[in-house]
Amino acid sequence: MQFERWSLPLIGEALLRGATRREEFQSFLGIAPDLLDSRLTALVESGILSVETATDGAEHFVPTEKGRGLEAAIRALDEWSRQWDPLSTDALLGIVDAVVAPQYPDEQPEVPAASVAIELSVLGTFDLRVAGVSADLSPGSQRLLMFLALRDRAIARIALAGTMWPDVSEGRAGDSLRSAIARLEAPARAAIRSASTGLRLADGVVIDLHEAQAMAHRLVYGGGLHDSDISSASIATLSRELLPDWYDDWVLPEAEDWRYLRMNALEALARRLLDAGQLGEAATAARAAMRIDPLREGPQTTLIRVQLAMGNQAAAVEVFNRYRTILHAAVGLAPTKQLADLVADVER
Repeated sequence: MQFERWSLPLIGEALLRGATRREEFQSFLGIAPDLLDSRLTALVESGILSVETATDGAEHFVPTEKGRGLEAAIRALDEWSRQWDPLSTDALLGIVDAVVAPQYPDEQPEVPAASVAIELSVLGTFDLRVAGVSADLSPGSQRLLMFLALRDRAIARIALAGTMWPDVSEGRAGDSLRSAIARLEAPARAAIRSASTGLRLADGVVIDLHEAQAMAHRLVYGGGLHDSDISSASIATLSRELLPDWYDDWVLPEAEDWRYLRMNALEALARRLLDAGQLGEAATAARAAMRIDPLREGPQTTLIRVQLAMGNQAAAVEVFNRYRTILHAAVGLAPTKQLADLVADVER
């Protein structure tokens, strides 16, 4: 287990003031018990602290020889804070993040992309798979990975924490961010990288949203189309919403952008399938686009063309009449003359 650098000055300061038991550290630091346990465990495993059991059975955390070597540095930081400003835990965390963390840009060695396959799914439902196995993640860790996936670049820790936890203090938001990172299981930790510019997803993490966006752009704007783009699998991908059960403020704009892009892509895909003579798939794509926006005329036009190409004249008229009713009820408009002309001969 890797320890984060901010554990040293905070727990070290508590040790200088006589803390050795969990409840004493808890009282001094004021952080979540599970977060404290993970930090103490990490420091023990790193050989900085050792655990001694008293006669009453209580566990005491005491510095090892390696840990005592850090005493001078911890005392210097403590004296500095006393001289200039009695620092709270939140403020000290901010200083350590800003000054110490950039000197240690990566808490864990890079995992070569070929050594472990990491797949992050955010369309439909959230799922992180490491070597094909779904990882069991806390809600906070899921939100962290989701945020990094949507931004697709390094995000400063203070900006990341403030955006994800906007309703709490800056210090508490920072604690929540550190807790989310601490709760990541070892395999899932390989999905995140820390750098002087902030946190980002590791190179090689496959994100289904990014692949779907690239495919949607190819369909809408043309050029570089893959054979697999014109398929029923593409319809299924474009029919999935971006985390429909998530309502965080930073998710909703991204979800709306994806909704607009996939609607245009489905409409374009339906036309391409119609031109290719794949009438059944064209109808499916058109209906998928209609579910996103029932008032949009493009998918209605394609579906009517599909029905006429299949010889289903009555079905074509039914599609037109249903659309005319919905459009009038919603906005008081009638279908365009171009659409009406498609079924004019059949209606006569």
